[in-house]
Amino acid sequence: MCLHRHRRHGHGLEVVLRAAQKLKDAGRADVVFRIVGDGAERNRLQSGAKSLRLDNIEFTGLVAKSRMPEMIAEADACLVHLKKAELFETVIPSKIFEIMAMNVPIIMGVRGQAQRIVLAPGAGIAMTPEDEDSLIAGIDAIDSNREAYRQGRRYVSEHFDRDVLARQMLDELTALVDGSTAFDSETLSTLRLPSIEIPADPRETERIAA
Repeated sequence: MCLHRHRRHGHGLEVVLRAAQKLKDAGRADVVFRIVGDGAERNRLQSGAKSLRLDNIEFTGLVAKSRMPEMIAEADACLVHLKKAELFETVIPSKIFEIMAMNVPIIMGVRGQAQRIVLAPGAGIAMTPEDEDSLIAGIDAIDSNREAYRQGRRYVSEHFDRDVLARQMLDELTALVDGSTAFDSETLSTLRLPSIEIPADPRETERIAA
């Protein structure tokens, strides 16, 4: 089951409809897509799924932020996807940090630095944006060896925890004020990456999806 929070244009979730259609045509009932959230494109996507009679896609509608850890924990993998455009290669979706922190595999349909963050620790697999065959291949790869892609929690805890980043920023600013270091724009740019509060490991708490 793949999860994607849908809020605005640019996600290119038509790829989910095409993948669902291919899986249905192949007689596969082992994959269900759940599109979580609301947004400008939801009605169009839901209408498209209905007209194609795709019963392997669920639309939850708007979900409270407090329920998002539950929704992520219920998924076998989460899809993070943006359209295939050079502009989106500079985007780092904040949702990747939440998903990685819960050790849920990511199918990463975003290129650039965001993809490198996900792939570096083994927290997911890359797919070609807007390519339904690549999406299906990613699903099958994760299904065949899920544990290989559940390596994100430790990585984000070490590199993107708010307290860690705050200490790094304080050290940099203190060094600048003291004159003990030169201005390093690359370092400060890195420190401005999104940070998160690390949620409880779902393996250490009761999982609703269990």
